[in-house]
Amino acid sequence: MFAFVSTNNTLVKLNIEDILAIQQLYGSKNIRPITTITKPPTKSTTTTTTTTTNKPDYVDLCNLQYVDTVLVLHHQIFITYQCYVWSININNKKYDGPFVLNSYMNSLPKNFTLSAAYQRSSGEIVLFVNNMVYMVDYTSFKLKDDWPKHLSSLAFPTNALINIVINTNRGQTYAIFDDHDVAQVDECSMSIRACHTLQLVFPGIPPALTLAFRHIDGNIYFANKQQFYKFNEFTKTVTEAGQFNINILNVKCSRDGLLQQLQDILNRLIRSKY
Repeated sequence: MFAFVSTNNTLVKLNIEDILAIQQLYGSKNIRPITTITKPPTKSTTTTTTTTTNKPDYVDLCNLQYVDTVLVLHHQIFITYQCYVWSININNKKYDGPFVLNSYMNSLPKNFTLSAAYQRSSGEIVLFVNNMVYMVDYTSFKLKDDWPKHLSSLAFPTNALINIVINTNRGQTYAIFDDHDVAQVDECSMSIRACHTLQLVFPGIPPALTLAFRHIDGNIYFANKQQFYKFNEFTKTVTEAGQFNINILNVKCSRDGLLQQLQDILNRLIRSKY
């Protein structure tokens, strides 16, 4: 974080590590549901109706049966589910969140579905949102020039549905689309270099995947909702399969004790003030 700020500076931009550190100390913005009161017009009487948005006031990462995307970055693992994002400290395995994803990347649309995300070898983060592709800088999460782009500009079929995108240990980027087709992406031109079958590139991995990420243990993890597959890209074999659990990401989850329940209550009280 900044050691000092001169009197001439009127605006200081914080990177993602600074933002997460501040939110861990003081709490994040309140993401509780917004309650609105509407009064429908009537001739004789006025009735007050209370409507609550269909968003949970608190989503516990440890209770999720599956997630949308996982990004393993420098000292942090980011997990997204619907419109929320969590950060996990790789060293102490503690997590913080949930936060609203749009609060970090205001270039994203209000209503969106994050299909896939990966980090390029040059550092930028690429996000696949509906039929658009966003490239943002890490750690500022600022949208790069000339982005976003439509999937078709990367030589994908016009109506292609992106399942997952993975950058392997060998530096190759693969996008699985339409459940079973695999496109190798040229990182220089950001376009499709070649197309293959799923079993040719990742033998033993089933179609219709919903998640893929390269873990710190050197393996590639694929998932189809609640079923995961650990894949060794060098031997091209599935070394483990089972039910997906958030503990795969080495998250510290201790939600059964009274102390943790009290900590949750305190966290909610802190968030309600900001």
